[in-house]
Amino acid sequence: MKTYTVDFIDGDQITFLERGNEDHKVIITDEALSKKLSDGVVIDLSFRDDGSVHSYKMLIDETKQTKQESERMLDKILKKTKK
Repeated sequence: MKTYTVDFIDGDQITFLERGNEDHKVIITDEALSKKLSDGVVIDLSFRDDGSVHSYKMLIDETKQTKQESERMLDKILKKTKK
């Protein structure tokens, strides 16, 4: 399994960015999975040969940590622009 971040969801189409290699984008269509996820969720995924999802595990602690880091970075940027 590789670890991905949900970049965005458009209907039942999910765009994932591979963690540590954000240039690698994976787009899948999975109606059931798209209803369980939201932007920014960190997830371990494995794929079948046909590109469909074989298994997945949502990484709750990693998701919380990533969102906190993003919020800190945004706050830092906003504080700099106010000066």
